[in-house]
Amino acid sequence: MSARVTQNAMRILQKCSRVAIGDDAYGLSMPEIADRDIYMEVAEILRRCGYKWNKKQKTHLASESEDYDLLLDVIATGDAPPANPLAYFPTPEHIAQSLAEHCAVCLTGVTVDGELFNSRILEPSAGTGALIDAFIDVAARSGHVLHCDIVAIEIDPLRARILTRKYAKDLPEGLTVEVICTDFNAFARKEIAEGAEFDAIIANPPFSGDG
Repeated sequence: MSARVTQNAMRILQKCSRVAIGDDAYGLSMPEIADRDIYMEVAEILRRCGYKWNKKQKTHLASESEDYDLLLDVIATGDAPPANPLAYFPTPEHIAQSLAEHCAVCLTGVTVDGELFNSRILEPSAGTGALIDAFIDVAARSGHVLHCDIVAIEIDPLRARILTRKYAKDLPEGLTVEVICTDFNAFARKEIAEGAEFDAIIANPPFSGDG
């Protein structure tokens, strides 16, 4: 069960609004908070919604994991978002880069009977896209002609929305990312029933931990 937001914190959150700060950067306009306990509660809720305090800008800036819709849900329901739903732990960048470089051959497609097809790559637990980001980085630096379709599965609606926004534009030519919000086991059963196949799987399988 989600924790309830206190009335004092709710009054602050209700006055928050998303504003543009420079080019392609966003933050929150909000009133000053004198009470430390209220400030800490509001700051933690904003952190869980993807906002980080920026001392120079003196505001909470949107991070890569920003989910303004989640903040609106909190304001509408009074329920604080969980600290770490589904015990999520992102893949460290250096590990993601190593895997992407090792599997870079997947980016250039597959040849069957002399005909080139896009390779189909599965990411079964995409999180916020650490492995996919690494593949995109390797692809951008490779200089190769790309023929690759990535299917990203993410069970958590919050992170699925983040992925959808992230990969809606500015991908290297020849590379696509399809984000599907579902349980992987259900997705796998459907793919097997339809006879679908993947050429490669990139994954850092999830493990359990206290959220």
